[in-house]
Parts: sequence; structure tokens; C-alpha cells
Amino acid sequence: MRPIPWIDPNLGQQAFGEFAAHWMETGTLRPGVRQLYDRQVRLRIIPTFRDVSVADITTRLVREWYSGLMKEAAERKRGAVSVDTSYRLLRGILTTAVDDGPIHRNPCRIKGAGAVRETKRPEITVDQLWSLSDTVPERYRALVWLASATAMRSGELAAPRRKDVDLRRREIRIDPKEGQYIEPGGGEEPYFGPPKTDAGARTIPIPETILGIVVLHMHDHA
Repeated sequence: MRPIPWIDPNLGQQAFGEFAAHWMETGTLRPGVRQLYDRQVRLRIIPTFRDVSVADITTRLVREWYSGLMKEAAERKRGAVSVDTSYRLLRGILTTAVDDGPIHRNPCRIKGAGAVRETKRPEITVDQLWSLSDTVPERYRALVWLASATAMRSGELAAPRRKDVDLRRREIRIDPKEGQYIEPGGGEEPYFGPPKTDAGARTIPIPETILGIVVLHMHDHA
């Protein structure tokens, strides 16, 4: 049997709220991810674990917390994906606690919890797409068609400047430093920042079917 390493009991007496705050401050997180994690910690994790010592967080406590959130999500018929995101975040924070020494075993051990759930996204018909394009103000029609034809994220659709669009090569460049328009909320000013992931910095071809719409937009609005 492998011996359990000795752990200084004083290390685990730090309140989870303090440990989580330090984890957020020292983590190398992208702005969008930091915003998401901050919301998950404040709304779903801290209310239960704030004053609990890191060493006193048990698998049972985690299981009761997770079960309660899932029950609430089932009653509202939405939110299960966010609950799993919160569970993965809690597990990540406590994994750091294992690495740092306060605990020797991560209490987040619920089988199947935190799994990425594939949700069926609603689809739009071609007729609905044309109707939407005719409904929005004229300067936003290109955005509608680019969203449908390129699968660009909303923040990426709002970010390109004229220098990022090459009509001769028929492509749009997602800038690695300012390729996403971010609205932090909480009174903070929106800003241009890096894409959600490193792979997000890419060049996207403009489909032939909407090239004319993009050309017209560039002529009239860029």
C-alpha cells in the first residue's frame, strides 16, 4: 500500500473563499474566461463553500451541493450546463489545493459530473434567414449573413476592422490580439481583446454566395 504523504494540518484551515480568490488572482486566464469563472464562483460556489476550510470540503458536501444545483436546474428546465461548468471549476480549484499541499485528495469525485453536455442548437431555415436579413437595419445585414455562413462567434463578428477584411483574397482575418469584441459588464467598458482560444486567431474565407453582400457593406459602411 502506498503511504499517504504527511500534510501540515494548518495549510488546510484556510477558508475556501480566500483560497478561491487567490486562485482567481494568480491564474493565467483570458478576460472572457475570467469573467465566466468569476460569475460561476460568486453565484454558485461561494454561497456554499465560502467559510468552509479547504480541508473540510468532503465528497459528501460536494455531492450535496451538486445535487441541489442539478435539482434546481431540472425544476427550471435550464441551467444544467452551467452547473457542470461550476463543478469543473470547483474541481480545478481543489486540484490546485492538492498540488499546493492543503489536501492530498480532491473531494470532487462524482462520476459523470462535469461532463460536457451536447445540447441541440436551434436551426434557422433559409426563409427565416432572409426574413431576418430584411428585418434588421441595413448596416447589420452583412453581420447576419456572415454569422450564418462562417460560424464566427458573436464577439468575432463585432470585432473586424477594415484592415482585417481582404476582398481581393476573399477572407477575414481574426486578429490574435484584438480579434474579439468583449463586453465585460459590471460597469466595465467594452474592449477589443484576443479570441477565446489561441486557435481562434485564424483566417476565414468569405463564401462566394455572400461576397457581394460583404462588398456592398464595405463600400457603404466601412
